[in-house]
Amino acid sequence: MPKRFLIAARSPLAWIARHELWPTGVGVLLATISLRFAPWGLALLAVLWLIRRLGAGHWSVSTPVDWPAGILVVMGGVSWLVTVDRAATGLALSRLLAGLALMYGIVNWAKTGARLLLILWGGTLCALLLALATPMIIPWQGARYIPAVATRIPHLGNLLNANMVAGALVMLLPFPLAGSVLLLRFKRGQRPARARWGRSLTVSVVRFLQLWRVSSIPITALVFGALFFTQSRGAWLAAGGGVFVVGVGCTLLFLGALAAPVLAWGWLVWQGQLTSFLDALGTGGGIAGWDERVEIWSRALYMIQDFPFTGIGADMYPQVVNVLYPLFLISPTTIIPHAHNLFLQVGIDLGLPGLIAFLAILIGVCFSALRGLREQRGDPVRRTAIWVGMASLAAMLIHGLVDATTWIAGWAAPLPWLVFGMLLAAARYAAAPPTTSEDQS
Repeated sequence: MPKRFLIAARSPLAWIARHELWPTGVGVLLATISLRFAPWGLALLAVLWLIRRLGAGHWSVSTPVDWPAGILVVMGGVSWLVTVDRAATGLALSRLLAGLALMYGIVNWAKTGARLLLILWGGTLCALLLALATPMIIPWQGARYIPAVATRIPHLGNLLNANMVAGALVMLLPFPLAGSVLLLRFKRGQRPARARWGRSLTVSVVRFLQLWRVSSIPITALVFGALFFTQSRGAWLAAGGGVFVVGVGCTLLFLGALAAPVLAWGWLVWQGQLTSFLDALGTGGGIAGWDERVEIWSRALYMIQDFPFTGIGADMYPQVVNVLYPLFLISPTTIIPHAHNLFLQVGIDLGLPGLIAFLAILIGVCFSALRGLREQRGDPVRRTAIWVGMASLAAMLIHGLVDATTWIAGWAAPLPWLVFGMLLAAARYAAAPPTTSEDQS
């Protein structure tokens, strides 16, 4: 009887497993927005893993980052044991687990170019929505360089931190930018073989490509405008890095653009304006200049030195810094939510083992993406997905030098894992054999 029941239940479970990304998105949203909904979101994600095991016959496809991901989970448990505020740490770890589940959900779901295109279009839509909402939800009144006409935009209050919104925007910018620039280099008749896309989706995929091309140009302009509203200098530099990578995806001749920042840096040194530039870059979020940001980094280094194997607990920087490592250049009443550096923040949250595991994931994903570019040269969507992901990671890393808004302390925490999953999926299935129409559904 149990065997017959499992056979009867396998078909609907397999159907759910083939469409798992949509409930995975719901679970990630619940696990990210607040601690109140986090248990429900994590429970839903755990059920989806079980459904994948029963319906698809495996827990997950293997990836090059399985071991580092496991180490991150273990270090998350260690962080839970050492923290002094389990509420804050619990939400941060919920975001970490949700991000890992999102990465594996994308790798297991995005087995075709059509599904990769849906992810690219979804990222473009998210960029549009966030860009439209940015002037209404961040503090920008009184900021310099804002035109007077912007005062007519309705403001809903300072709901989100401007630097956090900027960190999310620079990671989403390559999605519409690729649609307006990268895909234009492919000829109109160039597309993957019909068997590779599936008979039922060939026409709809081509129409999707055309819709993405038409809409991506105005969306890209809106994202750039929203970045201007954030007044985040680090995000502006990161946006330049993302644009540079997308340009290299168009033509390797774009590598010559590297001369521009080198010449600009040399000019600043020659004119003695380097200090002023660094102060302008380091200003923001209650931080008055570069010296204050360096002081914040020094406290993070002290934390890693004192707690190298366990970290201080996820999202514990604001509580620990004022008690054990007080700041002298910044007022005690100013709340510093994180270490303002991505890698330092990972180190103080999860210790050196967690930092090494995160670096291993980053390196493994990048090597997989580069291998995917070599293996698949005739599929514009997969190649575009890889270049979009690499541009998004470049923007994250550049912005991560002066901020840590896309790590587990903020609501944008799932974004890096979405990009990781997209890159791993594009690389894994770059040379995959043709799929059946059932797999395309």
